[in-house]
Amino acid sequence: MTHDAMRGRVRRRGAAAIELALVLPVLCLLCLITADYSRVFYALTTLSDCARAGAVYYAMTPSAAVSSVQHAALAGATDLIPQPTVDVASGTNVAGNAYVQVTVTYHFSSLSSFPGIPTSTTLSRKVVMMPNPP
Repeated sequence: MTHDAMRGRVRRRGAAAIELALVLPVLCLLCLITADYSRVFYALTTLSDCARAGAVYYAMTPSAAVSSVQHAALAGATDLIPQPTVDVASGTNVAGNAYVQVTVTYHFSSLSSFPGIPTSTTLSRKVVMMPNPP
């Protein structure tokens, strides 16, 4: 192999290393953003399920205590850390029908902190449901 051929091969390898060095940070940023977006979507889905579970529990047993409704709502959120908070409110609407409102709130922290991207936010889901008639 001639000296010129060896020099050309080394230049190509160097160009590939420079291209990788330029593209790798962008790819890592895209992976982190995708992971955070997936975590937010999962947390919102879990919060919706928890709020619905608490409201359904109250709709099935309208005489249930608030702590029982909170426990039923949090049963599906065992993998969220820190644990979400559950607020339960009940009342009557304009038509005189009883209802329950279950609100589940979660403090979400992102994996990374980049300029322009919030590092933490509060996610919340609310379900309003009327209990079954006796």
